[in-house]
Amino acid sequence: MKTKFMCSAGRTTLLFCIFLFFSCGSASDSKNGSGPISDEWQAESIAKCVNTACSQVRSNLPADFESSYTHTLSDNFYTNPNGGSCIVTGTTHRTYSVSGSSVSDTLDIDITIIFTDWNTNSGDIPRKLNGVITYSDHSTSYSTSSSYSSSLSKSISGSGINIIDLVENIEDIFSLNVTDYDNNDFMVTGWVSGTNGTFYF
Repeated sequence: MKTKFMCSAGRTTLLFCIFLFFSCGSASDSKNGSGPISDEWQAESIAKCVNTACSQVRSNLPADFESSYTHTLSDNFYTNPNGGSCIVTGTTHRTYSVSGSSVSDTLDIDITIIFTDWNTNSGDIPRKLNGVITYSDHSTSYSTSSSYSSSLSKSISGSGINIIDLVENIEDIFSLNVTDYDNNDFMVTGWVSGTNGTFYF
């Protein structure tokens, strides 16, 4: 009987050790960005991340100060100081006019961006994007010596986009269709659809 008890105790100890091993492994995996988008809060965070990436690209597009222009982009290549690169195709068109104290400014951007390991985070923890994004930005402004008015319409869409976000511990392939209002990288509305379904915000 004593021998049987020792064997049973040994088996229990072995099973407990195996449980601890896999439990530790599971916890480690959750810290490696391996979980899909699970709720609207994470979906909105991912959308903001994509919006930030598009804004980073936008700031590098060719532009002429206080003048009208049209620039055609054909596989223009850009690198990111935080890591990664992208290829941009499309057009940017600006109509700028001055009459006395009145200034009218209209900007239309319609581009396709192919991201490769594009890191939107300037910190140590990466947020990397891979995939194709369609980006449209249409803005107008009119000012006089006594008044100012403006409007903005920005949309971002894409499918089959891969993200590895170690800030939010997310890794997923998703589609999205969002708009940015008030020209603010942290204010978006729309939807993101990933492995766990579609989330609206």
